[in-house]
Amino acid sequence: MSKADQSFKSEKSFNDFVHFPRGIRRSGHFSVRESAVLENDGEAMTAIYSGERKASTSEEKEFLKELKETSGDFKQALDDGVYANDHAMIMAKYLVAIGPRRIHRLCDNKNDVAMSSSGDMGGDDSGDSSAL
Repeated sequence: MSKADQSFKSEKSFNDFVHFPRGIRRSGHFSVRESAVLENDGEAMTAIYSGERKASTSEEKEFLKELKETSGDFKQALDDGVYANDHAMIMAKYLVAIGPRRIHRLCDNKNDVAMSSSGDMGGDDSGDSSAL
């Protein structure tokens, strides 16, 4: 068994039922190949990325180097096609999928406007503490 065959190997299959309750394969975020790589090598990939396990092969070191170079902006790096290492690209895609969602509001909430115009939210502290 060569050194490359030993990269990213772990004894457990990777599943993240917290973020993907129906499984990684059925999530729709990953291709069949990507989900197979995550299920087979995901335990080792997350352990290396989090620092629980040291990168021992050159492929694992390159994986960690590429993820650290993007400094957390994985979505932009994926869009730019920065990742040469397949495992790094799949891990970045996983981290984007489980990361916080950005919500864009296209209109104002009417309650926000009403509260700010009523004067109740203003900084005027006239000493009337009976309202509290």
